[in-house]
Amino acid sequence: MRRAAFQHHGHPGTGSQERERPRRREEVDAPDEAKAPKKAKRIVYFEVEILDLKTKEKLLLLDKVFLTECVGPLLMYLMFYFRLPFIYNSKYDFTTSRHWVVHLACMCHSFHYIKRILETLFVHRISHGTMPLRNIFKNCGYYWCFAAWMAYYINHPLYTPAYYGQQQFCQLGNFSAHVVLRNVKTPGSKVKKIPYPTKNPFTWIFALVSCPNYTYE
Repeated sequence: MRRAAFQHHGHPGTGSQERERPRRREEVDAPDEAKAPKKAKRIVYFEVEILDLKTKEKLLLLDKVFLTECVGPLLMYLMFYFRLPFIYNSKYDFTTSRHWVVHLACMCHSFHYIKRILETLFVHRISHGTMPLRNIFKNCGYYWCFAAWMAYYINHPLYTPAYYGQQQFCQLGNFSAHVVLRNVKTPGSKVKKIPYPTKNPFTWIFALVSCPNYTYE
């Protein structure tokens, strides 16, 4: 009787009667944060289309960048080959070399970059259509300056010829490698497959190196 009286006046009981105490509404509705399951982190990859006109103006089409890279060295080399007045001594202006290998080097160099221009227009399949504007200065600076440095010594009036190399062999190998790299990409797809050698003997070097087009160059 005494225990029941204490319970009637609101004093806490013991044993099973304590478990029967009604819970407050806040306690029933509130979620149990201690037992809430942890949410797994999910990483989502997505592509964003740039719609800002100012940003689009800073991007260039890759084919135009490649054409600029190839046209520059072609013209740069010919300037030294024809010995324009502002390059060498004035007495050598518009003169030609007496060494046949100098003329052959000009033909091979011109053929190489004409081939690259035609490959850019008709062979290569470019996956990503744009690149930052600053890249054209970096890429063209390398190709143009290297062509000028090479052409200066080859077409110099005091140049002495070196031994003839297998230039035509390397050009055919370079073209064959570009064809293989072109065929691993399907039109309109960004998936890149691993290139493998074909029946063409110039492509067998794919079994040794991953980018034989630069090896031939």
